[in-house]
Amino acid sequence: MSAKERSINRKDLTQKVIGGKKYYCEKDNIGEGRMGKVTLAYDTNDNVYAIKKLKDPENESVFLESGKAMTHLSNGGLKYLVNTVYAGKENNGDCYIVMQAMKQNLAQVIEGFTKKKKLTKKELSLAYTYSYKLFQSLDELHQQTFNKKKVTHNDFIPSNVLVSGNELKLTDLLVIPKGMNKDDFEASMAKSSILNLAKEGAQVNLSHLGYLTRES
Repeated sequence: MSAKERSINRKDLTQKVIGGKKYYCEKDNIGEGRMGKVTLAYDTNDNVYAIKKLKDPENESVFLESGKAMTHLSNGGLKYLVNTVYAGKENNGDCYIVMQAMKQNLAQVIEGFTKKKKLTKKELSLAYTYSYKLFQSLDELHQQTFNKKKVTHNDFIPSNVLVSGNELKLTDLLVIPKGMNKDDFEASMAKSSILNLAKEGAQVNLSHLGYLTRES
């Protein structure tokens, strides 16, 4: 996806420097998650990014640690993780995560499928492909470490699975910040109405996987 594909005129965009790099940001949000609001932005080469801005300062440590984990894993070439190029706090106090932009998420795909009385062979094949790749993506993720800890997703829901054609990528990992124990992390997330985490991180992923594959 590029700015040319979206017929974007830079005169209509807001210029921002994030992580030392210049972006041209659309004025309207394209989505709002539990941790932040997301806008589309373009670099000087017209590459398209999704930029997430933290909403609640109380979640800063989780937001930044999760973004840094995604950046670290992206740099390691993780196949099924959305490419994350930056996570940090700017001089004005705003916190951002800058990621590869993709056309839609799995929740939107599922919604489109459920509106149809019958899926075509192509759509059925795509649903099976996504189901298989979901298993592959979690298997790949659970083999990774960050800050000497095994990585789990902790917010594995359809809207946090991005898709474009046959391509599938995980996004919006929630990672326990260094120095924060698991009980404090869960209490923080519950306070933000984020997720009632189970005690076993990998089992959270597997329970959501059952829901995702059943729905797709």
